[in-house]
Amino acid sequence: LLIKDDNEILNEWIAYHYHLWNLRFLLVAVDPTSNTSPESILQAWSLHFPSFEFTLWRDSAYMPPRFLKGNLGMINMKLKGLRNRYPDRNFTDEELKSISIHRFRQQEFYNQCIRRIHEDQKVER
Repeated sequence: LLIKDDNEILNEWIAYHYHLWNLRFLLVAVDPTSNTSPESILQAWSLHFPSFEFTLWRDSAYMPPRFLKGNLGMINMKLKGLRNRYPDRNFTDEELKSISIHRFRQQEFYNQCIRRIHEDQKVER
C-alpha cells in the first residue's frame, strides 16, 4: 500500500480488508512528501490483533540507490512519453516531472513487493 496523508481512512481500510479479506500482512510505503505517518495506526492494529503484521517502508527500503542519490535519468526519459501521451494538456515541466517520479515510485514499490512476497514464500517452504 502506497500512502500519503491518508490516515483518516486507513483504519477503516485495514478493518475492511482484515475482516472481509483476511488481510494479515501489510507492506506500507509512505510518500516522502507526506505530512503524516501511518505508523501509530498500524501499531495499534498489531497490538489489538496479534495476527496482523506490517512493514513500513521509506524510500530507502525500496528505491534504487541511483534514484536516492538524485540521478533522475530514468525519470527524464519518461517525460517525453508523458508529453506525447497528453498532447492536449498543458502540463508544466515540473508537473510532468512530479507525475513521472510518482509513477516510477509506484513501479519500484510494486516490484519490491513482489520480490518480498516471493522471498517470504521461499522461507515458509
